[in-house]
Amino acid sequence: MEGGLGIGLTLVRNLVELHGGEVRAVSEGVGQGSRFLVSLPILADAQTRSSTSDGASASESLSASRVLIVEDRADSAEGLAALLRISGLEVEIATDGPSALGRCLDFRPDLVLLDIGLPGMDGYEVGRRLRELLGSDARIVALTGYGHDEDRRLASEAGIDEHVLKPIRPEAIETLVRRPKRDG
Repeated sequence: MEGGLGIGLTLVRNLVELHGGEVRAVSEGVGQGSRFLVSLPILADAQTRSSTSDGASASESLSASRVLIVEDRADSAEGLAALLRISGLEVEIATDGPSALGRCLDFRPDLVLLDIGLPGMDGYEVGRRLRELLGSDARIVALTGYGHDEDRRLASEAGIDEHVLKPIRPEAIETLVRRPKRDG
């Protein structure tokens, strides 16, 4: 099994806690596997918390409505997608560059959350090609473990609008979704 950046369980825990729940890990010991128990409050409580102070639903103030997640780690992609869907967004997932390019033509995302460390075609190349296909209408955000100045420069040169380091907290993801595309 190939290791990742270890954000899957952290993302799930943060997502569950954001909604007033808890996650517990249970194991009988080495080699016995693990169970993860998720407890969430009932739906009525969750809907009350998702309303803004003026009574508008959380999804009404979002800048994006369609988000494409490009992430080769299934647990990370699914956790992020669940968080965004709870906010009322349409979400598609692509696990590699070619499938991301194919999905963007029909789906036409407003926002692309793009991992840089993809197999085959790296995120910089995917970003360049997405920018060509989507033009300036979509905002492309690199969600990556690569945080050096050179990584940021390569992302900018590829047409990626923002560069955000993993792991990212759910509150920061919500801020990304609400933020409009920067001009220029």
